[in-house]
Amino acid sequence: RLHAMLGVRRPQWLQRVCDAMDVIAPLRLKESWDNVGLLVDPPMLGDAPAPYNILLTNDLTEKVAMEALRKKANVIVSYHPTPFRKSNRFDRSDVTARIVLALAKHDIAVYSPHVCLDCAVGGINDWILQAFGVTSSQPVTVRPVDADGTGIGRKAALPAEMTVKEAVEKVKAHFKLSHVRVGAPISAMPEEPGSTPAFVNHVGDNLKVSSVACCAGSGGDVLRGCKEDLLVTGEMSHHEVLAHTHEGRTVILTDHSNCERGYLPTLKSKLEEQFSAQGCVGDYNVFVTEVDADPLMVW
Repeated sequence: RLHAMLGVRRPQWLQRVCDAMDVIAPLRLKESWDNVGLLVDPPMLGDAPAPYNILLTNDLTEKVAMEALRKKANVIVSYHPTPFRKSNRFDRSDVTARIVLALAKHDIAVYSPHVCLDCAVGGINDWILQAFGVTSSQPVTVRPVDADGTGIGRKAALPAEMTVKEAVEKVKAHFKLSHVRVGAPISAMPEEPGSTPAFVNHVGDNLKVSSVACCAGSGGDVLRGCKEDLLVTGEMSHHEVLAHTHEGRTVILTDHSNCERGYLPTLKSKLEEQFSAQGCVGDYNVFVTEVDADPLMVW
């Protein structure tokens, strides 16, 4: 890190951002493969005057980087890490390198919570379950670092039994989506299945669920051993979906980032609460990106 190389202390205003994020999504919850915390730490940040602008995004694309420049952001909090993998060179032919170099040149820091925000109490997985009115849940997997309800994934009993059609509509409304993909139990399918309104209505109206498990992003591994009636995640492999539907479970897939991005307004509120608790809420402007979007479109 350049601060360490140059003997420059991290400015207090930036450390407050890191401290606030560590309360919301403790870094101790990270996975060994992940890249979280302060990822870009420009050496001239100490010269920045208040108020400090924080841009929240799910993915740090070149469009988001340009938005950060236009809006004079001092810090980008990106759910997905950029950079993610280790690199031995920063060449402008690589998109991640271009983003990092541009942001460092303009003294814009980057922080990522990633899996820490999934595993935290009140994090993304708890937010996903709010689609169904769930207020009490437990982790799918508890690790040695977990305590007080933290852990990977979430599972819970639904407040009331509901049809698959009702569950799908709740997910679409909560995530503000026009569509999702649904894998129905093989046993619930009519003799002549097909993606027709009659088929969808048959399954949606006649199949009921009373428990749910979820995992933000890609949930194939996390949800593999779950026995809940309904599984909600962004993506699973073809064979993972088949395995669940053969065992009588319903799977709802939103596409990877569509089950994460909607949490950003909640993260904004949580950050503002932390700054208020630190007595410095007036020193920070927190805003959600207007250009970040899932890269996949339905044509």
